[in-house]
Amino acid sequence: NGTISTGCYLSGASKGKPRIPNRLKPYSCCLLTSVPAGMQEKDRLILGAIMVSETFWGEDCRDGLVKGHKKYRILLPLTLAISFWPYFENEQGTPHWGNIPFKYLSSHTMQVILHEILKILAGTEQETAAQAFYEYFCKINRLSAVPQISVT
Repeated sequence: NGTISTGCYLSGASKGKPRIPNRLKPYSCCLLTSVPAGMQEKDRLILGAIMVSETFWGEDCRDGLVKGHKKYRILLPLTLAISFWPYFENEQGTPHWGNIPFKYLSSHTMQVILHEILKILAGTEQETAAQAFYEYFCKINRLSAVPQISVT
C-alpha cells in the first residue's frame, strides 16, 4: 500500500514505541531489503525502492509509518533481486545490519543502486517506471544521470 514501517524500539525508555525516521524528508528514497529465510546477513537482497511522499517529514512521524510516493515505487521480482552488500565492500569487517529496520545511505550510493535496478528491468514491463523513477531521483538530488561508479 506504499507505507513502510520503521519498527519499534527493542529496549530502553522508548521500548515498544515506534522509531522516528528523523532524517527522512520529502523526496528521500527508501530501499527495500530482506534476508531470505534460512540465509545469513551477507545474503541480504534488494527487493525494490520507493520515494518518500512529497508531504512526509520524518521528524513529524509519530506512528512509525513512512508514507511512500504514489508514483515512484519499484518492486523487483524475487528472481531479479540483487545483492545488497557489494555496494558497501569498502566498509570494514563482516556485513552487519543490526537490530534496526532501516539504515541511511548517501544519495550517490542510492543512485548507483537505482541505476543497477534500471539496467535489470530493461526490456520488462517495469522499464518505463524504473526509468522515470531513476530520472526523478537524479533530478531531485541534482545528480548527473549517469553514476560515476558501478558494481560488477
